Amino acid sequence: LYTIKFEMARERADSAESLLKDKSALMEESYQSITRSRAKSDASDASQARSAQARAKLISRCLALLCVGVAVLAWVALAEVLQNLQMKDKEGNTYSKPMFLCFCIRTTYTLCFLPYVLWKFTPMGGAGRRDPEPFSAAYMFSRGCILNTLGYLSAYTWYMSLPITSVSANTAIYMCACAAVFLISIPVLREKITVIKVLSLLVCCTGIVLVSLYSNPEKKDIIPQNTTFTDNLWDVSGPENKTSGSVLGYILVLVSMFLYAAYEVFYGYMLQTDQDKHPVMTSLKLIGYLGLSTPLLFGIALPIWHFTGWETLQLPPP
Repeated sequence: LYTIKFEMARERADSAESLLKDKSALMEESYQSITRSRAKSDASDASQARSAQARAKLISRCLALLCVGVAVLAWVALAEVLQNLQMKDKEGNTYSKPMFLCFCIRTTYTLCFLPYVLWKFTPMGGAGRRDPEPFSAAYMFSRGCILNTLGYLSAYTWYMSLPITSVSANTAIYMCACAAVFLISIPVLREKITVIKVLSLLVCCTGIVLVSLYSNPEKKDIIPQNTTFTDNLWDVSGPENKTSGSVLGYILVLVSMFLYAAYEVFYGYMLQTDQDKHPVMTSLKLIGYLGLSTPLLFGIALPIWHFTGWETLQLPPP
């Protein structure tokens, strides 16, 4: 009887052990299945995140290229308008007021406050308008004054160069600012020198040289070889005594270009932060401060220029 009971107990123990093993195997299989499912889900989420990130980067780059294209078109249009404004009219009069023109145009930067205000203080900004801003108003205004000084001097020298240079050559030389920006950004922004960047600059500068020299097939050179800094300083004449610019004009363009490159580099340097969730609005705010600081910094220069006779105040002709 004891033997029978012992055998029955052992059978129950073996059955329980087998059942436990089956349950353990089932749990292990379930765990592996859940792990595989989670891995697939994580991989799918990661793939979707990478796809969304790539799509966002592509859209961002397309928008950046569109902005650059619009900026170049606006730049050329502004150069044409300002040059025509400063050319001689039928009576031989000219409107050469680079200081006043620069003052008026840069003061209009204040309009950039309008989209910022609409975003920050109206429901149009959504929930993002409640996010803390990375820079204080005092910081933005002080940095705006510094940048405005560089930008104003760059614009002033550029406006001075327009009447004594060709628009195509002027614009082409100004496009060399990318090379100056890259050179200045190496010590300031710790920009890395790569083969792609160097090749891009070479291609860009080659295109600029070709545009400058061959934009008008009737003119072989922008500046003739017999032109020096002491001979024929103001006027550079091409074939048939057609004026194609001046040495002084191209010097002013180069000075303006380097000042503009410094402006661009320090603009990015002063807005460097990882806490800015809305960089577009921050940029608009800073540009608005550029316009606001223009009358404060250079408003006193207009009457000085006027009373000294360097540049008398006068509205443009109708």
